Amino acid sequence: MAAGDGTRGKVAGMSVTPATRPQQLSDIDLARIRATGINTVALDVWWDVDTNSSNSMHPGAITAPDQALALTMQLAKSYGMKVTLTPKLWCPLCASTSFWRGVFKPTDPHQWFVNYRSFIVHYAQLAQQQGVSLFFVGSEYDSMQVPVFADEWRAVINAVRGVYHGQVTYESLFQSWYVVAFWRDVDVIGISAYFPLTDEPDPSLPTLLAAWHGSFDPFWRGRNWFAELAWLSAVNGRPILFGEAGYLSANGAAHMPYDGKAHGNPVNQALQARLYQAMLMTFEGQPWWMGALWWQWFEGSGGLPGDTSFTPRGKQAEQLLKSWYVQDWRPGTPGGPAAANPLPTAPSAPPGGASAVVNSVTAAAGLPVKAPVKKSTASPATRNAGATASAPSSRPVTAPLVATALLVVMAGALRALAARRGRAER
Repeated sequence: MAAGDGTRGKVAGMSVTPATRPQQLSDIDLARIRATGINTVALDVWWDVDTNSSNSMHPGAITAPDQALALTMQLAKSYGMKVTLTPKLWCPLCASTSFWRGVFKPTDPHQWFVNYRSFIVHYAQLAQQQGVSLFFVGSEYDSMQVPVFADEWRAVINAVRGVYHGQVTYESLFQSWYVVAFWRDVDVIGISAYFPLTDEPDPSLPTLLAAWHGSFDPFWRGRNWFAELAWLSAVNGRPILFGEAGYLSANGAAHMPYDGKAHGNPVNQALQARLYQAMLMTFEGQPWWMGALWWQWFEGSGGLPGDTSFTPRGKQAEQLLKSWYVQDWRPGTPGGPAAANPLPTAPSAPPGGASAVVNSVTAAAGLPVKAPVKKSTASPATRNAGATASAPSSRPVTAPLVATALLVVMAGALRALAARRGRAER
């Protein structure tokens, strides 16, 4: 069977350019990525800002030369893979090691956008020259994506469309999409899909499937991530792409997926693969879901003793992707990475809330029925500084999508715009 048959028309992408590492992939690793069934390579290119209040940006020590980017694009395409490109900003001189581009506060926002537009258009021209299939005009700029700057973003988007003729997208973090006022100006809604599902150290697959319809995480308890995304797509008439989606291979990976530190938790490759599977089972059948760009592949590493990083390379997650994308394996069919998995399909959410989903899926798997363990509702001090209480757990997962959206906006209005993730790779 040819590689990629199991993608079923979805984007099966892999991010391959972590910050702080040179932009250069070997031909061997691109072959291995393709053999996993990946049909899209996601490239990032990084420029520097000197402080979080700077009005300008410039190439830096880790900025890939255009020639290196073009070479990787050409190599990826030679293997039959499409390419996405995301220009990003970072601040190597900032004192905080957890600095994130979502907290930019330029002293002159208009001048920042003038300079940003020039930066973005340069790479849009390169994307057009190299036949890039999807171009990101921005990613996770929480402090700069608020409605007051919507016209500035429209100017960026229009400038990009003047030189680039592929699909255009913008990527918002999972908890701040509701403030973006220019979704209808792009072709695709991009989401950094680090949705907290549960604080259980090693949750089961039924629990993870249920958590997409009603989070068990104490700080986000009851949030119906699936329904919120379905509403976001429907109200804007745009497909949703998970522009980043990934998990550590460690206990606790479902708790704060955006956090790149394992905090001493033991290695758990099986949980990482389980989280991949739960996401694919939940969203693959939705016509509004475009697919995912997995975060992220580390060339020449992965799966070594003690490795808890995001990469699926050399881990059970790589085998899961290969079974899914290449062999077209699905739960309930022979083969696959786990030999026997009796779960037939991703469940629809029945009346009775998230616990009912767990019970129904667990029963289908022939396991004893019990609700997942729910621990303290106290929010860890390290999580989402400045955020307030989340939506109540009593909200049924079958509530109408409009009502869900209203609850999201109400909760979001109380939540701080910036949420530091501090992932090690950033």
